[in-house]
Amino acid sequence: MKTINYFLIPVILIALLASSFIKSSATEHTILIQASDKNTSSVSLSQSAEIISNRLKDFSTGKFDITVIDNKKQIKVVLTDDWDLPIAEDLIVHKGDISFYETYNHSSLVEMLNGDNHLFELLTKGETDGPDEKIGCASGSQAEKVNEYLKTMGSEQKFKFAWTQNFDKTKLCLFALKINNGKSPVLTGNDIESAAYDQDKIQIKIKDSAVGSWSEATKRNLGNVIAILLDDYVISYPKVMSSIDSGEIEITGKFTKTEAGYVASIISNGVLPASFTVVK
Repeated sequence: MKTINYFLIPVILIALLASSFIKSSATEHTILIQASDKNTSSVSLSQSAEIISNRLKDFSTGKFDITVIDNKKQIKVVLTDDWDLPIAEDLIVHKGDISFYETYNHSSLVEMLNGDNHLFELLTKGETDGPDEKIGCASGSQAEKVNEYLKTMGSEQKFKFAWTQNFDKTKLCLFALKINNGKSPVLTGNDIESAAYDQDKIQIKIKDSAVGSWSEATKRNLGNVIAILLDDYVISYPKVMSSIDSGEIEITGKFTKTEAGYVASIISNGVLPASFTVVK
């Protein structure tokens, strides 16, 4: 027995040394972001760093460190362990402005355009999610041509357009959003109390002050789509199947668990007070 005990001691020491070596040599990735406005205040930088930290904590248990470089208007994020770098980068720089819009379907937009089909000729027909929820879809090069045409349509409209932002970014689809003569969307980030996710579902709780307007919007849109935008891109477009009189919203769709966690992490932590670009 003594021989076995003495033999175990160096084995344990070797294991501890090996573990220490592996831990100290963990891969680090640095993402450096620069405030777009040179006059961004120290307060805005600190608030942005806190929001970014909360997003990363909500999304993953991976380790990270955040440093504010005030004199350069920069924030440095060092990621350690197993992070999905493209998603982490998006979590760090996304402005995080969320909004819910009523939409026009293909048929109603045709009527509003008085039969002008040029927009539809520039688009390909989208995949069938319902009767005509999307105005149409396009590849990246096609989308640029559509955007140029949209600029010629004038600003005094009862609608505006928004593209989907697919996570794989292979195809874009266009939605027509109701702006009701300049009025705000049905819900914004200021109306949201919290957000969480469970597998591929995103669960949102809205504030009591917004429950009434949300209930009326769902009653107006039975059978229609409400588009959910993140930083002006459509991330989901659930169809209203019944009026919602509570403050609980559940968004289901084609989210993976990772995508649902990503969206919930951004929604639940608010909008960055400054805009940033990645410089490293």
